[in-house]
Amino acid sequence: MRRPLQSAVTIAAAALLLTACVPIPFGPRDAGSREGDGRDRDSSTPIPSASEAAPDGRCVDGEARITAPGEYRFDDCASIAIAGNDIDVDARRVEVFEIVGDRNEVDLTSVGTLTVSGNDNDADTDELGSLFLNGDRNEIDVDTVIAELTIRGNDNEIDADEVGAVTDEGDRNRVG
Repeated sequence: MRRPLQSAVTIAAAALLLTACVPIPFGPRDAGSREGDGRDRDSSTPIPSASEAAPDGRCVDGEARITAPGEYRFDDCASIAIAGNDIDVDARRVEVFEIVGDRNEVDLTSVGTLTVSGNDNDADTDELGSLFLNGDRNEIDVDTVIAELTIRGNDNEIDADEVGAVTDEGDRNRVG
């Protein structure tokens, strides 16, 4: 009788230790809609398969890739890529940040190049070098200057103190 109890306690302790080793996403913002179930997803934005991705939420050798909905935090990571929907990322210093997907929210301190391919994404940053925007209804807020801005989409809002070179190949985009 003592042996099964001891085994159960050992398994429970191991499970607790393992969950502390990896980030656990908090889950999608809308519990009724999950990636891959065919509901509330824009099929025009391709999402890579899980087999193509590195472990979610970990910066390894300066690179991180996130595919699962949830909340993630980074201090310094040279390159971060989101490939999914309903992902929330807070990061400090990033050289290259890429969003491929819909309804993602990103808060950054400093980023060299931000590329957004998808719809209804929201990104806020203090500093941004270049922004390449491919999609619709995205909102980008920059507290300082954007040196280079390219838009290929419609109904996007880009708010910055100052914007350098602008290429706008869409309709109804607001830049200012």
